[in-house]
Amino acid sequence: MKRWSIWGILVCLFLVPGTAHAGPKANEEVIGSSIISSYYAIWNYPNQPTRYQAMPTGGSQLGNLSLGQSVPSYYADYGFPFGDKVSQYKNIRVEVVNPENISSTEYGKANIWRSGLSHDVFLEKYINCMPTGFNVSLASSESQYNSVRVKWDLNLNYVDESHSRRAVDIKSDPTAINYYVPTWGSSPPSGFAESTLAWLWTLPVQLIWYGEPIRPHDLQFTDAAPTLFGNIEAGKTVTGNIRLKNFTSWPTLPSTTQFRVYTWAQGDAKPLLHNTKNISLGGLSNGLFSFQFTCPGKPFILILTADMYHNGRWINEPLTVTTSSGPVCKLEEEYVRNKVEVPLVPGSGGAGQPSNLSVTKMELQTPEGNPVGGYVTVNTPYKVQAQFKSTFDQPGWAKIRLYEKRSTGTMLPKDESNAYFSANGEVSKTWDWTGLSTNVTLYATVSYRWWDQQSQWVEELFNDQRETTYADNKMELSTTGTDIPEGPPTPGNWAYPVYYHPVVEEMIPIYGTIEHRHVVPGWVEIPYTHQDKEARIRVRLIE
Repeated sequence: MKRWSIWGILVCLFLVPGTAHAGPKANEEVIGSSIISSYYAIWNYPNQPTRYQAMPTGGSQLGNLSLGQSVPSYYADYGFPFGDKVSQYKNIRVEVVNPENISSTEYGKANIWRSGLSHDVFLEKYINCMPTGFNVSLASSESQYNSVRVKWDLNLNYVDESHSRRAVDIKSDPTAINYYVPTWGSSPPSGFAESTLAWLWTLPVQLIWYGEPIRPHDLQFTDAAPTLFGNIEAGKTVTGNIRLKNFTSWPTLPSTTQFRVYTWAQGDAKPLLHNTKNISLGGLSNGLFSFQFTCPGKPFILILTADMYHNGRWINEPLTVTTSSGPVCKLEEEYVRNKVEVPLVPGSGGAGQPSNLSVTKMELQTPEGNPVGGYVTVNTPYKVQAQFKSTFDQPGWAKIRLYEKRSTGTMLPKDESNAYFSANGEVSKTWDWTGLSTNVTLYATVSYRWWDQQSQWVEELFNDQRETTYADNKMELSTTGTDIPEGPPTPGNWAYPVYYHPVVEEMIPIYGTIEHRHVVPGWVEIPYTHQDKEARIRVRLIE
């Protein structure tokens, strides 16, 4: 006897949330989301065209079914796909959403599991094929973010005129079933070939994870060096400004958050404090703070501090923030960026050039060296030229790099090399690059590295010295991709290395030590020495 069967395949893609949903609660933010689709397929008995049965994935066979009938709820379990972010959030929870109203903008930001699948095709193949009576909900607790059970309710109507939906007729269109399940093309399930009717429905769901971010208790200068105005002349008042950021979620308490300006002249035993300013910064905000000082008459170091002062040594102060439950005062997580030092030399013309590496020019060119605007043609070769300058008074080596940032936000390292800079010298570097069909931003950097795990730039030393500023250690160039122009194709040759591990079967021996004990019957002669001494008898009284 033939029977209905159920078939399901699970696939995932990650999206930036945007469909209608409850959204984050107070103090929460979206960690990420996934869209998953299962498929529900049935077919009839060949000798009983109106009789149906089904079997859910991993479950037992159901009883007789008929089109239009509601079926028992379908369940599936999913894990948490953002394991690398667990340490960054607390009170993580999950929400289940019907993704039928996903916008094209939101879809365009998604990582699609089927390469080249457009938003229109997704709506046609996965949203328009949802069953009637469709409802998806969370069957587990929302706090079980790492073990999510999803529940679907549905019935078996093959058409829903009110929603303009229709099940896929996988019996009359063999290419349809091959689209959803490629393996069916070579090995269809038992009974499928003999059946007269067969339908398929999709069961999509969007899972959105929220969490309360764990913010560092920290205050930092975000500028590597201040901006100074006017000449650096002995006895003159110099003004400047610098940016400071509050990395906590709460505003700072002005009476205890202090910004200080010091100068430490060459040969002096301690720095001179010029002024102290109480500062106020909102949660996760940064501000530009101005200052002034009187220029010493000899070479000196300008020192700016936040929650740090000098008293024989540099002393770290706790950071106080005002939370909803009252002030919280504790030491910051680190104080590396709470102090900025800038060496300066007084002179009639000003401070002169600081000790610094910089990117002075970046240009996109044709292979012949002609400048190109921001528009590039896909698969067309180009050159990227960058110029770098050093104002250090000694030579040394530095790393120069080229990065490519895609429209999705992904930063890809394209090249890294060591460059030798002579004292106050310049270096030029040219890279080969091929145009893409998407918008791309190119970055040329010197002693400046992208740290992908932390999504931030990392400053590097030159001859074991920090630069005066790292604000000019990178330069970017934006490109807009265009399609190949109409007309005869241009001959070209592109080679892309592909690496893979061969599939082999290997017998690996397992070594171990096995101990066997075997009893051997027999006797062994033992030496015996006779003693004439009598044993001493001890008497004990026992109740």
